[in-house]
Amino acid sequence: MIKKIFNAFETLLFPTVCLVCDSRLYDKEQYVCEYCLKRRFPDPNPHKNKSCEGILLPDQVYFQEAMWKFDQGSSLQKLLHHLKYHGLGALGIEMGIQLGNHMKNNPGYALWEEKAEEIIVVGVPLHSKKLRIRGYNQAEKIAIGVGRALNLSVFDESLLTRVRFTKTQTRFSHLQRIENMNEAFLVVEPELLTNRCVLLVDDVFTTGSTTFACASALQKGGAKQIGIITLAVA
Repeated sequence: MIKKIFNAFETLLFPTVCLVCDSRLYDKEQYVCEYCLKRRFPDPNPHKNKSCEGILLPDQVYFQEAMWKFDQGSSLQKLLHHLKYHGLGALGIEMGIQLGNHMKNNPGYALWEEKAEEIIVVGVPLHSKKLRIRGYNQAEKIAIGVGRALNLSVFDESLLTRVRFTKTQTRFSHLQRIENMNEAFLVVEPELLTNRCVLLVDDVFTTGSTTFACASALQKGGAKQIGIITLAVA
């Protein structure tokens, strides 16, 4: 009883706030308030096509979807920075749940949903060096949330792994990004991919070089179809 009173008093004095707008969180809100989740960021796929506006997909990718349109220096960049570098793995899971619920509106996924038993979720893997530095893979945390929202199995580096350390791509051109990701990924257990559709998850879709390289490896490993989903698209 005393602990409950103390926690209530602590919440009153130091309320949990939205990581985007710093407004107080209420009721069941976690990390991000309802307004920021639903209305602060532009929808990159307002017409509900199989991919976001302006994105051309390679043959091995069946559809692509994102929740928000990314703007450099924006509130969204602040949120993703928290996810990637501040140790908030639970934030990734919560955002993954939101992303999974958002996915239900994509026409490509709607066609998959008829055979949900064939769908698995895979986060874009980190190289072991970066994993040691960060302590966790933000894409894998998001993937866990997606799996929970859609009631799908989630696979980690035991299925798809990053076999080559790649340089940070922030200042790379599109062609440099493609070259940087060449043969960076490998399917470890191809038998798990037979007749499977793969939801490939990452935090931000920029040029597609990373996720397309993953998709290529998954296709070579035996995946039937690949869909790419991210929190944001740049």
